[in-house]
Amino acid sequence: MKGWAASELQFADLGDVRRNKRLVRLVEDLAAQPNASVPQASGDLAATQAAYDFWSSPHIKAEAIRQAHQSSTIERVKQHSIVIAIQDTTELNFSHHPSKKGTVEENPPPGVKPVSWLLLTTLPVICFEDVVQVLRWYSYRWLIERYHYVLKSGCRLEQLQLETGERIQRALATYTIVAWRLLWITYLARYHPQTPADTILATHEWQALYCTIHKTPQPAVSPPNLNTCVRWIAQLGGFLGRKGDGEPGVKTIWQGLRRLHDIAQIWLLVSPTSTVAVKSSFVKKDATNA
Repeated sequence: MKGWAASELQFADLGDVRRNKRLVRLVEDLAAQPNASVPQASGDLAATQAAYDFWSSPHIKAEAIRQAHQSSTIERVKQHSIVIAIQDTTELNFSHHPSKKGTVEENPPPGVKPVSWLLLTTLPVICFEDVVQVLRWYSYRWLIERYHYVLKSGCRLEQLQLETGERIQRALATYTIVAWRLLWITYLARYHPQTPADTILATHEWQALYCTIHKTPQPAVSPPNLNTCVRWIAQLGGFLGRKGDGEPGVKTIWQGLRRLHDIAQIWLLVSPTSTVAVKSSFVKKDATNA
């Protein structure tokens, strides 16, 4: 997925242009294979050593890495370029009973005991608007838990052996961008399904994906929509796509992305477009030598 990380980290200021470029390369590599180890994601010994050197550098602050991503997020909100609405499909009907502590569900399903719950908060709740705000923030809990799940299980953050707290903080700041990317793809595909796939995938990636799924050497003329491509990626990761399966989860997507990375690299080597480009390069070189 070349290109997106450079855009996302355009505000990075790590004190040296080379460090900024290294961060972009590191995020790109990790996001392409989020479930892989650092050596596997890096691809070679030099890139692996550069990743560990980056996290070991006392000149790089974890906060500076996070700030770059935060600045891009703020700009997206300002420009309203892409708005992702994390929609809650469950309608909560509740009423407060003065004689009882907590809130009781109204109109529960037949034969089901009403849910009674009490939400504790350290925030000041003075008026009804405060209640609504606290409930709205609480409704994001599931998304936050999924984010931590991606960091822990998808990025395998706990398996990093970086020895010091400072190194772990820098690695965590780096992987937060990778985890965000995975969730962003997952929910963008669900709530904005008609987004063109090339918003997320490079040309050779969606072409390789299309040809793999359809078992054909000829890719489509134009990129499919994002929802279709994400379901294909999840299919590479084990998603069956049966009628009752619903939308794929983030786990099958990160597993599929790792396979897609390998498939896309092979596609660059053997696709007709790549072959023509290579031949053209040799012709120019021969002409120059002549």
